[in-house]
Amino acid sequence: MTARGEHTLTLATSKFKGPVSASLLVAFSTLTGLVLGEAAVRMVVNPVDYLRANLVEDERLLYKIAPNSSGHDSWGFRNRRVPRSAKIVTIGDSQTYGISASAGNSWPAKLQNLINEGVYNLSVGGYGPVQYAYLLENQAFDLSPSVVIVGFYFGNDLLEAYRLVYTKQYWSALRRGDFIAHEEPSDTDVVNTERGRFLGGLRTWLAQNSIVYGMFTLSSGNIFRFIEMKYFLAESNSDISILDDRERNLHTGFTPLKRLRALNLRDPKVREGLRISLESIRHMQNLCSKKDIQFVVALIPTKENVFAEYIEDNSKINNSDAIDGVIENERQVNQLVKEYLDEHKISYVDILPALEKAVRMKTIYPQSEDGHPNAEGYEVIATAIEERLAR
Repeated sequence: MTARGEHTLTLATSKFKGPVSASLLVAFSTLTGLVLGEAAVRMVVNPVDYLRANLVEDERLLYKIAPNSSGHDSWGFRNRRVPRSAKIVTIGDSQTYGISASAGNSWPAKLQNLINEGVYNLSVGGYGPVQYAYLLENQAFDLSPSVVIVGFYFGNDLLEAYRLVYTKQYWSALRRGDFIAHEEPSDTDVVNTERGRFLGGLRTWLAQNSIVYGMFTLSSGNIFRFIEMKYFLAESNSDISILDDRERNLHTGFTPLKRLRALNLRDPKVREGLRISLESIRHMQNLCSKKDIQFVVALIPTKENVFAEYIEDNSKINNSDAIDGVIENERQVNQLVKEYLDEHKISYVDILPALEKAVRMKTIYPQSEDGHPNAEGYEVIATAIEERLAR
């Protein structure tokens, strides 16, 4: 090669190295900043507020949260520690665990602030009434509570009760002898892998390991989530229905097909799940009564039912028939549950009226298809329960 050729090659290489070096430097600096930022926030922030739970299999409960993981306590629940005693113990699924909010903004934590008494949150996403009864008998009583509150979520508790009883031999005694079981795939809230979402696998890993990422998704991620749902997810997921009402400033999404599968009373699995759920609630009431513990059931509605005023009989919204089906079936289930609770003198509080009122004035759910309330929504639930306890 001539000297001139070598000089030209050297110039080209140097021009190429410049941008590459700069890009590597930026990437290295960004990564270093993220690592340092993560280390810094871990010194002042409780990981349980922002990290997704790490689950392990369990023979009786299907799964549970690994103790002392992701900031959870030594029992594997979303509290700073396991106390010697607690005035109130709350038991439930992801609606009581506090998905879509930090631990301090879950409704049990909000309730603790309102009553200024110790509240221990004994909840795991995807659990149902059978697991609630098990946790009551095997762990809640160890805290010597005066009050036990069970969050009964209409959105999936019936189907979760059915699935556990008819998939785990341990619970076979709760099965109905003449009932023909049908396979039903799990639809657990907490074990979701972000399938179908942009960079879903990476986002799942970040949700389980990065506090910085968790802080972003809970604080500034609302607008991003609505845009993602409206322009990306809705095209690939036919279950997503969007309410985009600028006049009333209502912007959010729903998953009515998923909810209808868990509430459709024409489905024998749902009816069987309702029977199991009601018997489990009565069993919990009897256990608490023997120990002179006040027992209260909090009836938590679906997001679809909370927004019924705006989405029912609205053919402009995708899956409007399914939305109407969810609302109609949930009203029937609500009535059946209340009649059963009244018949057996079991105390309860229906959260629906409080959430219906609040949704007219403020944003109480994420602006995405997520069916869990946000911090403001959990505040509404806590206030409704506090008022019930005061009565």
